Amino acid sequence: MTRKQQVEPYDVLIAGGGLVGASLGGALAQAGLRCCVLEAVPFAAADQPSFDERTIALTWGSRLIFAGLGVWPQIIATDAEPIRSIHISRRGGFGICRLDCTGMGVDALGYVVPTRVLGRVLLDRLQQALGVDYYCPARVEAVQPAVDRVTVQVKTEQGSLQLRGDLLVVAEGGRSSLREQLGYKVYARPYEAEVLLTTVSTGQSHNGRAFERFTEHGPLALLPMRENRYSVVWTLPAARVDHLRACDDAQFLAQIQADFGYRAGIFTAPGIRLRYPLARSRVEPLAQQRSVLLGNAAHLLHPVAGQGFNLGLRDVAHLAEVLATAHQHGEDLGSDRVLQKYTALRRDDIRRVQGFTHGLMTAFTQQWPGLSLARQIGLLLVDSLPLVQRRLLQHTMGLAGPRSQLSLGLPLARPTGENE
Repeated sequence: MTRKQQVEPYDVLIAGGGLVGASLGGALAQAGLRCCVLEAVPFAAADQPSFDERTIALTWGSRLIFAGLGVWPQIIATDAEPIRSIHISRRGGFGICRLDCTGMGVDALGYVVPTRVLGRVLLDRLQQALGVDYYCPARVEAVQPAVDRVTVQVKTEQGSLQLRGDLLVVAEGGRSSLREQLGYKVYARPYEAEVLLTTVSTGQSHNGRAFERFTEHGPLALLPMRENRYSVVWTLPAARVDHLRACDDAQFLAQIQADFGYRAGIFTAPGIRLRYPLARSRVEPLAQQRSVLLGNAAHLLHPVAGQGFNLGLRDVAHLAEVLATAHQHGEDLGSDRVLQKYTALRRDDIRRVQGFTHGLMTAFTQQWPGLSLARQIGLLLVDSLPLVQRRLLQHTMGLAGPRSQLSLGLPLARPTGENE
């Protein structure tokens, strides 16, 4: 669909209308900026990469951002399931770690939400917002940065058109073609593993408890869903993913039960089994020539600890605040000064989270001498030291480092005299 109500040039052009791009469009509209969202694949299409059968574990910090955007009531009213505690262990080891929301004084450590449900809420808000044009399907075929604006050539069902704006935001995901056109340097390294995604049921109540089980093949996460189902995020070598996808349901259930054990109960009713490749990447710089990269276009992480989308949503919150402030002061939104301010805010958080997820994966999968004992002792120490737990949870819940206005649960202010 196409929804056009604005006159060019735009304040911001957003290439990519997935979870990150749609969130940014809603945030900029809240701040009174004129923006255009360009998405290549319709919401209901089978090949839509952002809104498929996956689930996302939203941190408490992401809940606050969505509250600031005014969409949290709609999200929690759908299929969102709270994560109240997390049980961490390693198969064959004696150490365990238990994290609980009560130690942080909150109702939940996070929430598990199907991507289709979250996407529907964000797109509904985007299509209702004033100041936002939405083109879908629409693909950016060429981009031309200039001294005072950026111009993109867009292919739509109605033909080609040119759009102009002060700034181009690239939120196309980890395989962004625009990122290459704009000359960004990408440092990428694939993991020698893939992630297998599915769902299972059990015969007992999960009580909002999630599990992170480290096995010799890779981490196995169970995330609580409605009706006592779990979302399964299982990192495995590609050959083992091939095997598990070829198994019948009974064989698959026997395999996951053997690797996980019976702490969550007896697994039944497996869902469709999906696979995704894994890689980590970073980009230098995050912004240049009237463009900025957000979400997976800027950084890819290992899925352990469920940090990927939450990191991208913090990108959204900080960029929206930087642009809203610049707009209120009459600054050029695509200027080096504005983009450098955003980059300075995000650089440390991105590096810290990438280092944490990669380090966690390495620590629990490598078989170096003495590492097994160190893992068990480390889990026991975290389990027994409340201050260490609190520090760890501050980071994994998205509550560490510089906080944006949205990350405090507060809406972005519109310029005086403007009404939505």
